[in-house]
Amino acid sequence: MLGKQTLTFRNYFNSIFTRMFGYSPTNRILLFYIIIPIQLIASAISALGFLQGSAVFYIMGSFFWLVWFALMFMIGVPA
Repeated sequence: MLGKQTLTFRNYFNSIFTRMFGYSPTNRILLFYIIIPIQLIASAISALGFLQGSAVFYIMGSFFWLVWFALMFMIGVPA
């Protein structure tokens, strides 16, 4: 049992990424795979708020944009 690792998403993704590109990504690089769908969702909800004129969609879109900016800030801050 020595040396056996549990299979997590990070370990699985790192092994695939390493085989494809030859290096292991950092945690900051992995955040890009999370923030891109969040950006798309925020944009779609904000557009719905604009088209519908609904404050609920505006607030939901603003929440997703705040999450997106917070994650972008986490990527940009030096370690």
